[in-house]
Amino acid sequence: MYKCKAIVIDRKKILTGNKLKLFTDKLGKIETYYKFNIKNINLDKLNLLNINITTYRNKFYLQNYIVENYFIKIRTNYIKTLIAMYLIELIDKTIDFDFPEAKIFNMFVRFLNFLENEEIETKIYNNLLKFINYYLVFLGYGNLFNINKDTDISFETILDMNKQIEQILNIQINSLKISL
Repeated sequence: MYKCKAIVIDRKKILTGNKLKLFTDKLGKIETYYKFNIKNINLDKLNLLNINITTYRNKFYLQNYIVENYFIKIRTNYIKTLIAMYLIELIDKTIDFDFPEAKIFNMFVRFLNFLENEEIETKIYNNLLKFINYYLVFLGYGNLFNINKDTDISFETILDMNKQIEQILNIQINSLKISL
């Protein structure tokens, strides 16, 4: 049995229950299954969980969980929700399954806690850019964006940065492709 912290990246219903895609601190990105008979199955993207999982025939099965944080303040703010979904999509598309990386997981959770409590948009954008820079350094792409402490970053700057990230990583991230 594994005991981990996890963030829900995606949830799909299947015939016998649900399949969750999780980003965990100990196992990396995994898919886990849970049956409908587990109580409190109101899990959604962005939930931070403490989980117990087992393996059977090379698949992970959720035994039980406790929701540590629903990130309600993020969910009730449109911009914060966009940013959180953007990061979930970025992590989902750039980290392989079964690639454990506690440092990235912890950095992601710290950023979500910051996002939950911060109200000043320019601080949020500055820290988002810092998070993405550190993340890209971790992936081996180096420090791509220069961040001056005196510069206030706008949402348009984040959109421009995303275009560069899509080109560099050869992926398409749809979470920010909205009109404000």
